[in-house]
Amino acid sequence: MIEILIFNGLRIQVHRRKNCRHIILRANEQGLCVSAPLHCSERKIREILQLNMTTLLEKQEEIGSQKKRYSDGEIHYYLGKAHRLRCIASNQNTCKIDGDEIVLEYRDNADIESALHAFFKVELQRIAGALLAFQQDRMGLFAKEMRLKKMKTRWGTCNHKEKRIWLSLMLIHESIEFINYVVIHELAHLAVPNHSAQFYEIVARYCPNYKSIMKDKKSC
Repeated sequence: MIEILIFNGLRIQVHRRKNCRHIILRANEQGLCVSAPLHCSERKIREILQLNMTTLLEKQEEIGSQKKRYSDGEIHYYLGKAHRLRCIASNQNTCKIDGDEIVLEYRDNADIESALHAFFKVELQRIAGALLAFQQDRMGLFAKEMRLKKMKTRWGTCNHKEKRIWLSLMLIHESIEFINYVVIHELAHLAVPNHSAQFYEIVARYCPNYKSIMKDKKSC
């Protein structure tokens, strides 16, 4: 019996087997899958996944990087929606969103992967920067600076002392709603550096539906 479990934004196949005694995590070309005993509860499976979250995300990233060829027709996610990559040989290096396509023009010997990631970084800086400016005024909490970097297990971090916010470059693949939540979450850490009830009171004040937004996502 095969089920689909959504965990951390990933579609994970759960194979329930009669002769399986333990929960086993595996990765293959189709993605991530779990083998579990027939009567194992979903709650128990989620607990095991949570305990192995870091390894799971790293493996998912490894599989994704292996599968991505950064070639014409490949699917990439931008702001939570699937876009088809269209690569055009040209005399210039440019990248833009055109409907449901990411149109990348490139010169000879251009590194398409680097060009695409550079475009994503610029877009995230623009989008997150605008959301940060809006939420800072709204919340009355101000960061000295916002930086972007590659993160494997977190969407964002906040250096409370330095008033510096870091956001994951992977956020460009998520929805505007989710990016906005992460910005609110990290700004709230300027007031409360931990994840106490007081902290979540601030988050809930400015993002009332944060629990549904954060469902099956990794932590901030």
